[in-house]
Amino acid sequence: MKTFISITILTCLLATTNLYAQFSKGTFLVSGSASYKQSESVPEAAAVLFGTPIYTEGLKFTTFTILPRVGYFVNSKTAIGLGLGYKQTSFEEKDDSEKLKIEFPRLVIEPYVRFYRPLTEHAFFFFDGAIHFETGTNVNKYTDADFPEDNEKIEVEISQWGLIARPGFTYKFTDRLALELSIGKVEYSSLDAKPKGAPSSASITNTNFEIDFSLKNVSLGIEWYLSKDSNKD
Repeated sequence: MKTFISITILTCLLATTNLYAQFSKGTFLVSGSASYKQSESVPEAAAVLFGTPIYTEGLKFTTFTILPRVGYFVNSKTAIGLGLGYKQTSFEEKDDSEKLKIEFPRLVIEPYVRFYRPLTEHAFFFFDGAIHFETGTNVNKYTDADFPEDNEKIEVEISQWGLIARPGFTYKFTDRLALELSIGKVEYSSLDAKPKGAPSSASITNTNFEIDFSLKNVSLGIEWYLSKDSNKD
């Protein structure tokens, strides 16, 4: 954490100079990121409605996220845009006769604004501010071949929104192509969950605030720049 703070302070100091080239107003930014992580926590949708189910306690869940984005530079340091992606959380465990399977696919929509500050001719620090939306259905399936009367399927409809701030770095290989690295996040989120088919009055809302700069919130992506001057490469 101390290392991150030091890097951020140094970045802000360097950003006060205009020694390095900026991005051109009117340039389109096509980017995308992907992340994969494992967690021992129960998916929030299940926890909100049912508490922590005894058969999921201590198990590891995997989450895969892919988020393509398209942005537009309104000036030499600021881009606005929209991300549209997919997120999948899953878990499966089999015993002699028992099987537990949890799947939570959802659509991700994320309008954002990004501010860049130059570090060198090719390296930039950036800061993202975004409004994050997710929607999907969480499906928990429990089956027992020896006791089929215990079989259970729970479907939970989820809608979630949040405010996210993310710092990171961009390194330009050419005028068209760059690599981006997002490091951690600060997020406020509000989640609404209800059993599938239930009336809206059955919905339960949960809010959360998180500051996390651990490695599990690091993502890598590519940036592609499209402008009238691109043919100079």
